[in-house]
Formats: sequence, C-alpha cells, structure tokens
Amino acid sequence: MLDAVPSVAEVRFCLPNKHHFLVDLSPFGLDNPNEVFHADDRP
Repeated sequence: MLDAVPSVAEVRFCLPNKHHFLVDLSPFGLDNPNEVFHADDRP
C-alpha cells in the first residue's frame, strides 16, 4: 500500500486481543466437548 499510493505515509493497525473461553453448559444438563466458546477481551 505504501508503495502503491504515494499519498499514504503511514498505516496503523489496532487488533483486539481476543481470548476464547469454553462455555460451561452443565447448568443446563448439557455436555460441551470443546464446541461452544465465548470470545472475550479479558486475559
């Protein structure tokens, strides 16, 4: 991009740090064999 468009001087990226947590389905009487996850930005 920087080579193709001379008017562009800088490119910045902001990428979220997403963690995927396994959802506990046991309160619903269900098993979760690594199929349902919740994405969150907390570590």
